[in-house]
Amino acid sequence: MKKMFLFCTLIFVLLFTACAPSVPLGDYEIAVSMKDSIQSDFDALSSKMTLLQDEHGLLTSTHNALTTEKATLQNEYDTLRNEYDTLRSEASGFFALNEAERESALEVAKREYEISGLDARVYELNAEIGILNGQIAELQASVVRIAGESRTFPAGFFVAGEDFEVGRYRIYGGSSNFFVRDRTGRSRVNIIFGSRASHVTEYIYRFASGDEIESRSSFRMVPIE
Repeated sequence: MKKMFLFCTLIFVLLFTACAPSVPLGDYEIAVSMKDSIQSDFDALSSKMTLLQDEHGLLTSTHNALTTEKATLQNEYDTLRNEYDTLRSEASGFFALNEAERESALEVAKREYEISGLDARVYELNAEIGILNGQIAELQASVVRIAGESRTFPAGFFVAGEDFEVGRYRIYGGSSNFFVRDRTGRSRVNIIFGSRASHVTEYIYRFASGDEIESRSSFRMVPIE
């Protein structure tokens, strides 16, 4: 996949060089710098996505192992429960029983103790599996696939379907207020990009046709799946 990406990038550069009109050297260097910056952002996001996917795989493996262990313990529990029920019925009227029957009653007590231990372990496993399921859900929600190249926008107003294609985007790189309103003027997003604790560093939003962006600083967007 990486070789294919490098090949496609090379073809794009060759076509761009062959077809692009002559531009001043300064403009060309700026364009190359912007391309390198976009590629760097893309590589960083790809690396982050790979790490998240690896973590997701590890958590899934742990989840599966705990589920298997829970099933094994559940089978043991069911077996002991059946033995316990049988022994309990045999041990009724303990004080009126003969010696052999009293031994059965003591065996019931032993099985009850073992079952209580298994109950506690099953409860712990259920709690651990619940936590893992939550972590897996969070990872699945956070893993996004980049579907195109990032694009830098200056401060101003932009309309989905006119200034950029509709769809789902990761928005980042801003340093001020950022608003999105639908075609009726209804507010959809009202955030502040920045590094403070109350600010956000990135935001994911699915734009519909006619949604309008108002940004008071430059920002970047990259389409995602």
